[in-house]
Amino acid sequence: MHPSSILLSPPGSTCLSPHLSGPLFLLIPALFLSACSKHKSPPAVTTPVVKFSEVVKAEHARYEVLPPLRQAAEVRASRLAEQQALLAEFKSDPAAFVKRFQGCSRTYMFDAVVNGGEVMRIGCRGDGGKWVSDPQTLPPGAVVYSFGVCDDISFDAQMAGRFGCEVHLFDPAPGVNSNFVGFAQGSACGTGRLFYHDLGIGPTSNDPKTCWDLTLDGKKCEVKDLATIARTLGHVRVDILKLDIEGGEFLALTPALSQGVFETLGIRQLLVEVHLWDDDQFMRFVRFVGDMKQHGYEIFRKEFNPYSGQRCAEFAFLKTSP
Repeated sequence: MHPSSILLSPPGSTCLSPHLSGPLFLLIPALFLSACSKHKSPPAVTTPVVKFSEVVKAEHARYEVLPPLRQAAEVRASRLAEQQALLAEFKSDPAAFVKRFQGCSRTYMFDAVVNGGEVMRIGCRGDGGKWVSDPQTLPPGAVVYSFGVCDDISFDAQMAGRFGCEVHLFDPAPGVNSNFVGFAQGSACGTGRLFYHDLGIGPTSNDPKTCWDLTLDGKKCEVKDLATIARTLGHVRVDILKLDIEGGEFLALTPALSQGVFETLGIRQLLVEVHLWDDDQFMRFVRFVGDMKQHGYEIFRKEFNPYSGQRCAEFAFLKTSP
């Protein structure tokens, strides 16, 4: 029994009789202090000294020459200008930009810059749910591509069940494949339908010799690019494209974007979890945000992944201009 449980026992409890006295009560404080001595106090946090009077002077000098933001259009323009300034800084010197921004500042960097309308989080409340813009406006049978299933299909089921979408799930991992044993293609889910494909999206590297190679848990998996997948399935339009493929997102998405596949398929929304494992991934991410902007896509929602700290975040892009 922990000494503290003795000290806190109510009168009459079997843990400590009210008739006990003498040396036992001398032992109790000693036992308690002995137990407490094993727990070290947390190290003191040193807070840097900041002279806010000087900060206010500097901020006043900066803001007094800027017009106040009073209109919604002005606020929107300010958000877009802030994002554009970051992208311009990156373009001028990518290496210096990557060196300047480290740690959690990387996932804090790009935020929502456009209004997504009636935004709804679809799927489970944990890792696996995604933010969707105006799902109520999706046409019946809207096509959703969902790459990366793992052990959760709550997003896919809700998109089909509540919004009548035709959802295609892609994940060639052996564990996922076994979960779909007995699954019937085109299974009804609410007013929509679900389809599963034992297939990955690529390319998976920049090396022409290995760009279509993918081995998961000892299984050599089939990989195709987005255009080939859509053509094989007979789709001329994909309304929503969702990816959570553990770091392979930029390798697969960047060529599809540059080759005009997004425009050809009329992709309206991209929901992607970005994985900022290292400097190279971060550089790909910033470049991808700029590329998306050039193709008329802006961020309408962002969500940190609490399971991975500063390394992962969900970004939702919306097509806002041609």
